[in-house]
Amino acid sequence: MITVNGTLISKNTFTFSGGELSVSLKGIKEPTTDVQVEALLKNSDDIMELILITNAIREALCFKRVPMELCLFYFFYGRQDRVCNLGEVHGVKVMAGIINLLGYDMVGILDPHSDAVIAAVDNSYAIEQHLPAAEALKDLVRKQHYELVSPDAGAEKKINKLAKELGAWGLTPPVHYARKKRNLATGEITATEIDGDFTDKDLVIADDICDGGRTFVELAKVLKAKNARKLVLYVTHGIFSKGLDELRLHFDRVICGYSFEPRADNDFFTSLLNEDKV
Repeated sequence: MITVNGTLISKNTFTFSGGELSVSLKGIKEPTTDVQVEALLKNSDDIMELILITNAIREALCFKRVPMELCLFYFFYGRQDRVCNLGEVHGVKVMAGIINLLGYDMVGILDPHSDAVIAAVDNSYAIEQHLPAAEALKDLVRKQHYELVSPDAGAEKKINKLAKELGAWGLTPPVHYARKKRNLATGEITATEIDGDFTDKDLVIADDICDGGRTFVELAKVLKAKNARKLVLYVTHGIFSKGLDELRLHFDRVICGYSFEPRADNDFFTSLLNEDKV
């Protein structure tokens, strides 16, 4: 899903017999002002489509010097941000190399998984989680007195920024910090720990990505064992590779910046950004 200057582009795509993807833009006019491209990349074909569309736009410009900005709602390969064993790929470097070759003047990346992403992509800046999250959660904090929970050490900086942003609305929710215990030999998570008494408290767990959801389910179990009342999960990137059924057992509501799979909004699940609105 790709938009140009706020409009979902109309295009024809087809695959040649040799396997090559081709894209032809329909009704595109020669841009006369800055060009803004927004893209949600969910698979490798989407990456190739972005490359081809970028070229098609430049052809329409007749390669005139018009500033071009790219906004990535999800940085594909962003979780492959280090090499731990010989023979592994550094996915962030590979993906950043592709984006850099496209030659955008600016690249905005929504809630990147690590600082390594911004360091690797030329002319890039982070669209940080706390801005849309504070807007989405302010009523829960103001009217229902929800408190914030960081699921692990990696989310602590983001949860603190979220709390500070809510402070700009005159809200001061308490912040709690959970920790993961791992088997040092295998890296497997063996336990989730969090200090405090959560009796009758309503809590929001906030993080950047929900894939299968195990981290959040295990934390929810610990919080419920400590007598927490209502639990809400907020994530920027909703992959939900194992669906929502397990999350329904432990959470009262799930809110995400966008979902990889289209789902109708209801009392349990809300996607702030639907594909047909991007």
